[in-house]
Amino acid sequence: MSVLQSLKDAVKKNLIAGTLVLLPIIGTLWVLTLLVQWADSFVISLLPMRFHPETLYGAELPGLGILVTIGLIMIAGLITRLYIGRKLVSLGDKIFSKIPVGRSVYSVIKEFLTGVLGNNDQRFKQVALVEWPRKGCKMLAFVTGFTPGFEKNNTQKEISLFLPTAPNPTSGFFIILPEEDVKILNMSVDTAFKIIISGGIVSGSEKTTNR
Repeated sequence: MSVLQSLKDAVKKNLIAGTLVLLPIIGTLWVLTLLVQWADSFVISLLPMRFHPETLYGAELPGLGILVTIGLIMIAGLITRLYIGRKLVSLGDKIFSKIPVGRSVYSVIKEFLTGVLGNNDQRFKQVALVEWPRKGCKMLAFVTGFTPGFEKNNTQKEISLFLPTAPNPTSGFFIILPEEDVKILNMSVDTAFKIIISGGIVSGSEKTTNR
């Protein structure tokens, strides 16, 4: 190999290595910056002019919107854990359930977030591998429950599953399969989400067990 070719290979490898290191960092910082700017502009737009940081302190306060948003979320979470908060949430559910289009959007978002962030009884329980949409083609799925069978006189144990689509795991399919057709993976839900969102670029090592 010539010296010139060796130099080209070294430059190429260094460029690739540098790109793999820097791009995720730059991309993350860019997204976080946009998020902070959006939160700041949104929160500040809700305040009267006399309460704007520029008016009070003569300068902007980057990150104020994020801090306020986090604070409001924590306060909302605290209130919803109280009796009156649960009543307000129930009232909100009833109001949204009467809006023709809004009720569908509200229901989907709430159920999905409950499945991901809810308590242990409400979260996706396990990650599974199933053959879908045809034999020999496999997809990752989230176990949502174990049922004794919905059909009359059917005593076969069945598993209800949510099959998310890539790269948007908020959409997908709900299916029910016999227990023997489902392979439970030794994989966390977080890892499965990373694999799905990345389109398989991020991979996880797992073992399978037939249920």
